[in-house]
Amino acid sequence: VSLHAAAADLGSGVVLFPATHRTGKSTLMARLSAAGRRVYADDLIALDLATGEVFSTGALTRLRLPVPPDN
Repeated sequence: VSLHAAAADLGSGVVLFPATHRTGKSTLMARLSAAGRRVYADDLIALDLATGEVFSTGALTRLRLPVPPDN
């Protein structure tokens, strides 16, 4: 299954951050990466429902401009 989510290892395992587009997933993952955390995805993550394992798609992080306050 593929999820529209970001994912990072926060020490106790991989944490998923599901969200819609333009909500800051890439920005959050960039901050976590800069803090030394392993990032698996910033937009799309593959999940094996039988085992609970997550798999990175290998897509590069793509930072976007901040969302305007009225959006």
